[in-house]
Amino acid sequence: MSGFFARADRVFLVLGLIFGLLYLFVTPPFRGPDEAAHFQRAFELAHGVVEGRTPIPRSLDGFKEDITARNGRLYRGDDAARYGAQDVRGWIDTPLARENAPLINIKSSSSAYTPLPYLGVMPMQRLALAFELPPVGVLWAARLGGMLVGVFGVWVVLRACPPRLAWPLALMALMPVTVFIRSMVSADTLTLAIAWGYAVLVLHLARGQGRMAGREIAALGVLATALCLSKNAYALLPLAALAIPAPRWGGWRRQVALVGAVMLPGLALSAGWALWVKATYYAMHGPEPIRGSWPEGQLTYMWRHPALYALALFKTVFSWHFLWHVGVVEFAGSLCYQDRYPPLWATVAYWPLALLLLWRAVPGEALSSRQRLWLAAAAISGIVLGLTFLYVQWTAYKAPLIGGFQGRYLHPILPLLLLALMPAAGKVALSDKAAGCVVTAVTVIANLAGLWAIVQGDYR
Repeated sequence: MSGFFARADRVFLVLGLIFGLLYLFVTPPFRGPDEAAHFQRAFELAHGVVEGRTPIPRSLDGFKEDITARNGRLYRGDDAARYGAQDVRGWIDTPLARENAPLINIKSSSSAYTPLPYLGVMPMQRLALAFELPPVGVLWAARLGGMLVGVFGVWVVLRACPPRLAWPLALMALMPVTVFIRSMVSADTLTLAIAWGYAVLVLHLARGQGRMAGREIAALGVLATALCLSKNAYALLPLAALAIPAPRWGGWRRQVALVGAVMLPGLALSAGWALWVKATYYAMHGPEPIRGSWPEGQLTYMWRHPALYALALFKTVFSWHFLWHVGVVEFAGSLCYQDRYPPLWATVAYWPLALLLLWRAVPGEALSSRQRLWLAAAAISGIVLGLTFLYVQWTAYKAPLIGGFQGRYLHPILPLLLLALMPAAGKVALSDKAAGCVVTAVTVIANLAGLWAIVQGDYR
């Protein structure tokens, strides 16, 4: 058993599966962030349709609409909307009725997603339909597929990590919010694994010797493309490849050219997909109306007044809400649309513990200041691009602050931030076994508290 605590990938795999399954079944249907929209988007993509003409079984559509409306009442604080044992029995007893199937019509940003982030969800939806599972069974199957793919992806990343980075990442991958999101139908699940995999690959190549092989550059290109197609808000994170020393590319000119070549396919495919969706799906259904927003006008405003946009960006990032609520509370602890929280200690403890694990005295070649600067720049570019998308699409026209940024949006950027903060030589004498015990104890207690917060808030 002592060997179990000495391996970050083993601790994550066991705890990730156990608590993932608990969140999957304990959380009421469609309580994940935008879960109803992601479920529908995966459903239509699983049937090979992009334009929103997919028929969905009426009982499944009605189940989704009824539960979503009730969840809205819960979110507004209506205690009468809490679920009981009779509700759960009703979910299980509801048959899957295929007759008179309505067409899917998603009026949200989820309609722009490619099939990639739903790779685990789509086959499980089809399988559940083939076995005529009840509507809640189709949802649970979709959640399970996404969770298994997400857990496997992070497990592979942790196996490839150097010890000093593996434990902080395992700690963050087992936060209540990351385990919770992995257990819901979400595009974030696979996005996180791809982004973390890219960062770890960059770290290995940055520490290597000699000129990189073509297959190594191709691996960077594949992951960069997958990241763009999974969630285009992270399209600039592949700039982290500039942290790989120029001699490994064959000189600085080749470095610039090849980093551009690594990023170009993902950017081109992502832009092409967005234009196709705009010409087909949005032309048919229209985008989701957001009060006060005007994307075309906002873009013109940013072009004509870049200084005012930069000021809005600066005021947002350095506001108390962003630094504390987004960067600490939402980052580590928010569940169920930010209205369910574990105890505050279980949230605040994660950043100092991650830094403690990062500063362990583990032998190994350190990154240079120049390399850490490039990694920090890539992380910051990801935050700025995400805020820019939100300013254009979700924020009121000419607003002085940018709204809509959530703590979970920082999760894919996390390895780059940790690598930028990693010291040249660790100072803390903490063995792998001790690190494993710390991670296990903290994450078990925090996730039990998170599950209890859901039970207390959503059930009677």
